[in-house]
Amino acid sequence: MAEKKKKKYDWYKNPVVEDLPEGSFSYMLTKEMVAQYREAVDDPSALFPTIAGKHDGKPKSTVYEGDGAQVNTRTMVECFNPPIPGKKLTVTGRVAGRYIWRGRQYIATEATCTDEDGRLIDRQASIHMARAEEVGKKWQ
Repeated sequence: MAEKKKKKYDWYKNPVVEDLPEGSFSYMLTKEMVAQYREAVDDPSALFPTIAGKHDGKPKSTVYEGDGAQVNTRTMVECFNPPIPGKKLTVTGRVAGRYIWRGRQYIATEATCTDEDGRLIDRQASIHMARAEEVGKKWQ
């Protein structure tokens, strides 16, 4: 199957808030994934292995080509129902906003994860500084 061509993200022309249904994805959470996560965080009872997936970035990167270096400046995760191994998880995402602060561009992304029964698992959101390579120029 041919990979769909990604679109160019235009800071000034794209909608400020944009749902990305074509960036949605699903996967089966396995017992092995849960065990691997618990081992990585050194917590045998850790309940939310979905945190490690950083779901909020994938919908945008699936739809749009990269536009240079970005720095993650903030991540927020709300956990609602622990995922059940063996259930299919579906992630939907969106660009939640963008703004300029102190002359730098920032973009906010969000994702919602639900299981095959419609239970809300978690919501993740991040803010990234776009064109982060500009930051290092002040030391040159």
